[in-house]
Amino acid sequence: MTAQSDDLIPLDAISLPDAFDLIVQEAFEDANFYQRIEGADLIGFLEGCRQAEIEDYGLEHSDEIIRQLAADILFRSQLAIGNITACVLHPASGIILQLPTSGWMPPLECLHGMMFSHIDPDNAFFGPTGSVILGKARPVFLMKNEFKHWFDAAFPDATKIGRPPGSGSFRSADEPLVAEMARMMEADVNLSVPSAALKVANRAIGLATIESKAKRLERRHRDYLRSRRSL
Repeated sequence: MTAQSDDLIPLDAISLPDAFDLIVQEAFEDANFYQRIEGADLIGFLEGCRQAEIEDYGLEHSDEIIRQLAADILFRSQLAIGNITACVLHPASGIILQLPTSGWMPPLECLHGMMFSHIDPDNAFFGPTGSVILGKARPVFLMKNEFKHWFDAAFPDATKIGRPPGSGSFRSADEPLVAEMARMMEADVNLSVPSAALKVANRAIGLATIESKAKRLERRHRDYLRSRRSL
């Protein structure tokens, strides 16, 4: 498995998951968000997923899951046609490198949201090549000005104050699982965060694989620790 660096991104950049969170937030606040998804095959795919998720998770979470999926499709399609550009920072030269547009649109059944800062080169369906530099996967980001220009044009009626970042990405549904992870690790000091996440990941909602859900819970746990330190 390729190691992931903990490099900082430039101050005038926004991370891949934070940009995705803003689009997910708009998916919840814009009643016409689905109309931004073009193509009968995509609309049919979303409707089919919606019915499946209602059966699996009930009506309460199914809409959240499908709106996130729609946001994923929109975000990836814009990256794929070059309307917004994903970048990485070369750790040695400090030069900002643009990632290729190819590789952003996997088979539809492999979509599960952009909730991570790194592209996993071992997962061919996550994104393009080019983010592994000097043996490590580097955090992927977008330049704030370019992203804001696209976002404001795509969502001219977007509210400036809405849900906090991440609230549309299963945060509320993940919170009990993160709390359970914390209790498990308190009871077993040898239990790591990744191991605890894997133990509860099968109960996390969403379309992702167990491994991806576990990584999402790891990120939630990091956020949980930061919030505890700030108290």
